[in-house]
Amino acid sequence: CTCAILDDVETLSNVITQLKQERVAHAVTEMESIIKPDEGQLLPRKILYLGTPHTETSIYLRLVRERGYASRYWPAQYPKELDCFEGNLDPIIEQELTDNPELIGEPTDPERFSHEDILQRQASMTKASFELQFGLNTRLATLDRFPVRLGDLCVLDIDGSALPETVVWSNGPDYRLQELVCIGMGADRHYHRPAFVNGWIDRKDARVLMAVDPAGRGRDELAWTVLAEYGGNFFVLDNGGSTLGYDDTVLEHLAKTAKKWGVNYVVAEANMGDGMFSQLLKPHMLRHHPVSIEEVKHSIRKEHRLCDTLGPIIQQHRLCVLSRVLKSDYRMLDEDPEHGYAKSLAWQLSRLTSEKGCLDFDDRCDSLAIALAYFVEAAAQDQLRTQAERAAQMQREDMEVWMSEQVGAIDCLALGWRPQPNRSGAYGGVKQLSV
Repeated sequence: CTCAILDDVETLSNVITQLKQERVAHAVTEMESIIKPDEGQLLPRKILYLGTPHTETSIYLRLVRERGYASRYWPAQYPKELDCFEGNLDPIIEQELTDNPELIGEPTDPERFSHEDILQRQASMTKASFELQFGLNTRLATLDRFPVRLGDLCVLDIDGSALPETVVWSNGPDYRLQELVCIGMGADRHYHRPAFVNGWIDRKDARVLMAVDPAGRGRDELAWTVLAEYGGNFFVLDNGGSTLGYDDTVLEHLAKTAKKWGVNYVVAEANMGDGMFSQLLKPHMLRHHPVSIEEVKHSIRKEHRLCDTLGPIIQQHRLCVLSRVLKSDYRMLDEDPEHGYAKSLAWQLSRLTSEKGCLDFDDRCDSLAIALAYFVEAAAQDQLRTQAERAAQMQREDMEVWMSEQVGAIDCLALGWRPQPNRSGAYGGVKQLSV
């Protein structure tokens, strides 16, 4: 074999994680061993790859940058910007575009993709996916456009019954979690555990909220997030979604989830059904876990609201996620390799931009943003100051217990009574030692 042609070696299901990308990159190296050497051959030795990129770190880019392959681009439309092709755009397309700039946005091969066909595909895809697969533009991963990095999350391997008072994040190699698969973009390859944790509180001492993003049956999910807040840090205890809409099984599950985590508040978006969801949820909450249900309405465009709410909190490493939540989230990819990724919370966070229609599904991400927005005043807290105030409060309470018994004994003597020692009480917060 002197010429090998590989067609579509990259699909979204086999390159969605960094580990899968490495497997594909290793597999294609076998072609160099199969091809015969140039010596004594009539035809030149060639390896051709035909395909479209599915991620911003496409295997085709690695072939050019790491193995010296030459590339050529034939986008479906005449592009507006040429810098992303790095001088490798088809010369005929480039020349036609130079001669007639009005061709921008028109199909390069109308017999294969007509103008109407391209518009239909563009309407059914996210802008990032369309730019990748039809525009062949892989220059999408920039810090400005993608405000959330999964590596900025602080992952805790706890059951959620107790929460840390102070958490210090670090991105050092020693704190990377190799057992959790990270589906971030580019260099966003690892989750991180905290470098330092000091003090623990019972979950009952924190404020726990369930936020729900309602949706009817069909394509979108009814998504929920259980979030705890203490000392300016936020802890994602649970996150999920269902396509069954307002079905009784879903509402029952929400009520039982609220009871499991001891939720203090339930917040639901009222834009869907104008408050109908809250009325349907109330009977189930009264049966299992009676708490108040509040409604919120949003007038800002969703993408801007999500970026403005999630970006600052995550970039400051104040959002902590239980490892169990991330494992359950990644399990969706195994159950539905082709479409499960779009409903993953990690995928939605890492692909979020301020551009309209940047995500196919944003329900789980939206439920998290609703919960964080409810605790907006907590963002001004300092975790070290909160810890010091709690320690001072506990000291005052211990002193009051000790003083209450001493003052009571003095009052009895002043009135001529004989003070009776409290056999079952505490002295200075410590029970009497009986020998």
